[in-house]
Amino acid sequence: MRDGPGGGGFGLFGFEYFADEADPSQSYVSWVSDGERSHTVRGTSVGPRDDVKIGQRLVAPEPMVRPVGNLKAQPNPI
Repeated sequence: MRDGPGGGGFGLFGFEYFADEADPSQSYVSWVSDGERSHTVRGTSVGPRDDVKIGQRLVAPEPMVRPVGNLKAQPNPI
């Protein structure tokens, strides 16, 4: 974290999402912590488990995130 103009700390956090429908093994989700890439899960990171009958898990072709928008604009945010 870095000090802001008023002395308070701030940091940059987020994620990068890439899905390749033609080749799902190239898809990935990366997390960013304090401006640095901290962790990446690739399309082939979670393999199948025959003992529990679960197949290969891939990164979905579209993000499973519901856009929230600006909650301050609503009179009664959820």
